[in-house]
Amino acid sequence: MGDEIENLLIKSLETARRQQALSLQLRTACDLVRLRQGQGRGDQALTLLQSIYDKFEADDHMKTARALGITCRQASPTR
Repeated sequence: MGDEIENLLIKSLETARRQQALSLQLRTACDLVRLRQGQGRGDQALTLLQSIYDKFEADDHMKTARALGITCRQASPTR
């Protein structure tokens, strides 16, 4: 079941990238981080999240990114 969920999240992330929908990319990446943390692959997923976070330039987007990043970090057992 975890593989199926991961595949759907990856597909969602790819769609969001094609549409240049940064907020959706960030939200999907947070979900992927949570899933991968449960699989012991949290560091790999956090790298993905950071790469998306770095794309945000507008102040409103930064506030959203920070809020979501904090939520993801709080869910992480290593942070």
